[in-house]
Amino acid sequence: MDVAGNETVIDISVSTALAAGSIATDPASGFTRYDDETNQDLFTYVNTEFVQSDIGNVHSTLDISQDSSVSFTMDGTQFCLLTQRMNDNINKNKEISVYIDGVFIQTFTAPQTYNEGNTVFYVSPRLSDGIHNVVIKSTTGMSWNFAFDKIDVKGTIFIPDLSSSADITGFSINGVSGMIDNINMTITVNLPAGTNLTSLVSDFTVSEGATSSAAMQEQISGATANDFSNPVAYTITAEDGTAKIYTVSVNAYITLLNTPANLSTFVTSTSVALHWDAVSGASSYNVEIDGTVYANVMETNYLLSGLLDGENHTFRIQAESNTAVSEWSQSLSITNGNIVGGTISSDTTWSDTSNPYRVLSDLFIASGITLTLMPGTVLLMNPDVGITVGGSFICLGSTDKSIVITSSRDADYGGSGITSYSDYWDGIVIEDDGALIGNQLLVRYGNDAGSKSVINDGGKLTLSNSNIENTHTDGYSAYANLTSIDNLNLSDIYQSILYGNFTGYNNDRIAMGGTLPSNLTLTDTSRIYCLVNDITVPPESY
Repeated sequence: MDVAGNETVIDISVSTALAAGSIATDPASGFTRYDDETNQDLFTYVNTEFVQSDIGNVHSTLDISQDSSVSFTMDGTQFCLLTQRMNDNINKNKEISVYIDGVFIQTFTAPQTYNEGNTVFYVSPRLSDGIHNVVIKSTTGMSWNFAFDKIDVKGTIFIPDLSSSADITGFSINGVSGMIDNINMTITVNLPAGTNLTSLVSDFTVSEGATSSAAMQEQISGATANDFSNPVAYTITAEDGTAKIYTVSVNAYITLLNTPANLSTFVTSTSVALHWDAVSGASSYNVEIDGTVYANVMETNYLLSGLLDGENHTFRIQAESNTAVSEWSQSLSITNGNIVGGTISSDTTWSDTSNPYRVLSDLFIASGITLTLMPGTVLLMNPDVGITVGGSFICLGSTDKSIVITSSRDADYGGSGITSYSDYWDGIVIEDDGALIGNQLLVRYGNDAGSKSVINDGGKLTLSNSNIENTHTDGYSAYANLTSIDNLNLSDIYQSILYGNFTGYNNDRIAMGGTLPSNLTLTDTSRIYCLVNDITVPPESY
């Protein structure tokens, strides 16, 4: 029966050409030949042994005691296996089982010795049209040697894209994480004093599709016990056969050192400098960066350089000596770049030499304080983070170096892209004593929710040769906060719109709202005034 439950039928039109023992110099009509002299692409091997033959073909051994197998996947209705040569001194007349799509199909007996090329030694029954997985195993005897050099298929073969990754990506014993050194291919696990090392079970993860072995046996995470009294070599084998060997050492220390404390960082767009307090009794430190451990650091600082701007990295520190070790410090996650935010409480100047500035929390310029952005400075604002100007915000770019304030998601400045309004930052709010003065200033993807605007002006706004982009369909470039502005402030908004270049949606409109503190006259009849919030006119304003 075939895998579809139909009666097994041999394709009579090709049965003679494909008879076992025949020579198939060319594939039979309707068949495609796949040739793989190294037997590395067409087949997937499990627990097979490879040896080189006298004519250059690779032979393998199927061992029933090892549950070894060879398999491939095809899209078609029939296949036959061919060999270049079978030697006299190999095991013959051993039964081989054929499984298709997990269902036992039949057994066949290895043919006698052939010394001519392209010898057919197995022909499958005709199968239902479609995709089939074929597995061949030894049925009797300890082993059987074979050399699959070619496959003729009435259809196509799927050649797997095999991974070459053979890494241990995580390792722990008794809940204690090991230090993985991918440079020296070592793993160190430091356990409490008195731990019996003779039978310990490790929990580990390896590259997808890779297998692991140690001490002549397969290693199963969370199940296989090993004697770690001496270092144990773990062999990790990738899907394509690439292998790496990790030496695992387990120590049971007498004492524990204090855990490193006060881990701090100094961050730039291309580097992260770490520093921590010295630990009494420690002779060196282990620095874990994104899961990789850098051992034997002799100082209480470490520099990670050559980074791309905006990368996120996680750090931990561990102290050790010849006889003792500490617990790992708490993890610290950092996004490299100049990280800013919070209150600017003294006059401050930012320049393009430290670009970009990543604003991770609301930025407030205190009253009487000036924040100056020099030409070319770039501020990348996290979503839902805004700028409140209580003092002076001076943004004076140049014709060749504009100042940019935009979302950290802005793809033009290294972000992942603006896909929704949730990627916007919270815009600029100018308080009654605040002032924003900008020239050659580009502001993008900002929106203050309270005013539906890029700039919520309740103070002084002076813009020239700039571009305030409103890309929010329901938003505005500027909002006049009537609670704190007067006719002079409103005139500044008119002038900023005229010379500051407001673009995008609703750029012919001024949003407004608030309580009038004094008489106010709307003089620019070229604009549409939109009431975003209530306007309250107290009696004394009449």
